[in-house]
Amino acid sequence: PPSVTGGRHPLPTAEDFARDLGALGIGDDVSVVAYDRRAGGGFAGRLVWMLRIIGQRAALLDGGLGAWDGPSESGPVAVEPVDRAVRPWPAAALADADAVVQHIRAGGVVIDSRDPARYAGEVEPIDAVAGHIPGAINLVYTDNLDAESRFRGSAELIERFAVTATDDDPIVYCGSGVTACHNALVMEHLGLGRPRLFVGSWSAWSADPDRAVATGPTP
Repeated sequence: PPSVTGGRHPLPTAEDFARDLGALGIGDDVSVVAYDRRAGGGFAGRLVWMLRIIGQRAALLDGGLGAWDGPSESGPVAVEPVDRAVRPWPAAALADADAVVQHIRAGGVVIDSRDPARYAGEVEPIDAVAGHIPGAINLVYTDNLDAESRFRGSAELIERFAVTATDDDPIVYCGSGVTACHNALVMEHLGLGRPRLFVGSWSAWSADPDRAVATGPTP
């Protein structure tokens, strides 16, 4: 099965994830709404994606906490820990570097979710090598959002992801398998299926000296 351990932000083991969810009182039948400090949910999207691929009901709060007009509170929250079953990470939701290569060779769509400057190799603030996976197209995840960090309308998003129309099994990646989940959630919301995530993403690809690297604004 595809590796979940490569790159800068690997997935936890299924056992650890189940334990941590249980410690937070999140049972198998609980619906989860996630948000983070970024209004667009670039980080919270990874949690929502993780929950959904193991069959948990989960959603991203559109606009983040700033869009919340209900009551709020501060301080620690008391929770009642629960026991929950371990749900393995489904191989069908994941891709590794070899799968990415095979997919591109077969004419499949691979989406790089990073900023265009990182995709082009003009800057690389984190990893040792700049550039992108040859053949990958660039759809930065922040372009899913409007000026208020709310999701764009479905018509705009469908047009944005029209490049995936030729592929019913696309792959998404980013720097380390976090913000690519934002693109994955949008595609799922639009009825375009659930793309596979290259968990290690650029942090894993660029760490392998045998992997080819492309630069510039095009695949």
